[in-house]
Amino acid sequence: MLVSFVIFDDSHSDPSLPTLLPVIGTMLVIRYTGPGSKLASLLAVNWLVGLGLLSYSLYLWHQPLLVMTRLAWLTNYSEIYELVALAVSVPVAYLSWRFVEQPMRNRGAVSSRQFLWLVAISTLLVLVVSLASAVGILQPKAARLGDMPKDGSLYQDRFGLQMAVPNLMIVGDSHAAALGQGFDRQLRDNHRAAIAIFSAGCPYIYSAVREDRFCSIVNEARRNRMLKADADHLVIIARYTPVFMDHAWQVRDSGESLAPEEIFALLEKDLLELHNSGKKVYLLGQVPGMSVEPFQFWYRDQTADPWTETLRDVRERQRYFNDMVQRLQNSGVQVLSLEDVFCDPALCFSNRGGWLYHDDNHVSALAAETIVSLILAKVEEFLPGAHWESSTITPCGAVSKCRMRRVISEKVASCCLVIPLPRTSRLKVWSYRS
Repeated sequence: MLVSFVIFDDSHSDPSLPTLLPVIGTMLVIRYTGPGSKLASLLAVNWLVGLGLLSYSLYLWHQPLLVMTRLAWLTNYSEIYELVALAVSVPVAYLSWRFVEQPMRNRGAVSSRQFLWLVAISTLLVLVVSLASAVGILQPKAARLGDMPKDGSLYQDRFGLQMAVPNLMIVGDSHAAALGQGFDRQLRDNHRAAIAIFSAGCPYIYSAVREDRFCSIVNEARRNRMLKADADHLVIIARYTPVFMDHAWQVRDSGESLAPEEIFALLEKDLLELHNSGKKVYLLGQVPGMSVEPFQFWYRDQTADPWTETLRDVRERQRYFNDMVQRLQNSGVQVLSLEDVFCDPALCFSNRGGWLYHDDNHVSALAAETIVSLILAKVEEFLPGAHWESSTITPCGAVSKCRMRRVISEKVASCCLVIPLPRTSRLKVWSYRS
C-alpha cells in the first residue's frame, strides 16, 4: 500500500493491473490484523484511530480546499500551498465530524423536527447563494480568470479611480473582459480611469455583419459611443481571426457576401474611421491560442509547458490579420503585438514561468497583467502625466529570467515588464508603483 503512494503518478490509469497492488495490500492488512497481532497494535495508535474517525469528513473537505487554493494562486502556485491546504483540511474535517456527522448519527441528539428545519435552512441557503451568483451579486467586478459576459450582451464597466475623468475607452469581446482586473488595478495605481464596453462573442466591426445579424446592433451602438465619447483614446481588443474565418459575413448595408480578406479590409476601414474622427486608436494583436484546454494540466508540474506551436504556424493562421496590420503601419492606428508575451523567435508557449491561458484562447491573470502593462505603456506615450517610469538595461540575457515572471502581489508594490526593442539587443523596462 505504501509503495503505491510512491510509484503511482498521472501516467497510471485506473483500473489497471498496477491497481492490484494497493487492493492486495489492503486485503493482506485485513487478513492479518487479528486481535493481539503487532499490526493491530500499530494501527490502534490513538492518532491513527482519530484520523480514521475523521477520514470521511477529510475525504469530503480536502478536495475543494485544494481546488480553491489552486485557483487563488494559479499564476504562482507552489506545493507549499498544497501542503497548507491539506493541513487546514484536518481541523475543518474535525469540526464537520464533531458538529455535523456525529449529531446526525445520534437519533436522540436531533429530533425529527430539528432535522427537517436543518434540511430546509440548508436548502434555502444553497438556493440563495446560487441565485446571488447567477445574477452577479457575489461575483467580483473582474474575476481572477476573466469575467465572461453572455454572448451578444452589452456590458459597460468603469476601471480605475472612480473620481478620475476617464480619457480611455476599452472596447471588445470576452478577451477584453479577461483583462478587466488588470486594467482596474493598474489604472487605479496610476490615478487614471477608463470606460469599458464588452460584448462576449462580438468583436468590434461596424461595416460587416454575420449572416445571422448576430452582434450587428451591439456593434452599431459601440461605434456611436466611441465616436461621441469624451475619451480621446480607444483600445480595441477582440479575437478576430477565428470569428471572421468560422462564420459567414456580409456587408452591413448591401448584404453582399464577404471573403475573409474582405472582412479584414472593412475592419481596417472602421478603425481608420475612428482614427480620422480625432481619436487615438490602439488595436491589440491576436492571442495565439491553444489547441488543448490548459486546465487538464493544472494538477501537474506548474513549470512544464504541455503545449507549444511554431511562431510560423501562428502567423500563418493569423495571416489576414497580419496583412491588415501591415497596411495600418503608417495610418496612425497603433497595433500592439503580443508575440513577445507568448512566443520566442521560434515557438509560442502556454506556460512561461506561469500559465498564460485559463482556457484554450482566453488569457490567465498572469498574462493579463503583462498585456495591460504593455497597453498602458503605449497609451502613456500619447497621454503624459501618469506615474510610469522608463529605462533601458542590458544585456539580453536577462530576458530568460525576467520575461513573464510576475513579481507583483498584494504586499509587493512593484511590477516589471521586459520587452525586446525591435532591431536592437537592448531591453526596455516599464515599471509602475502601486
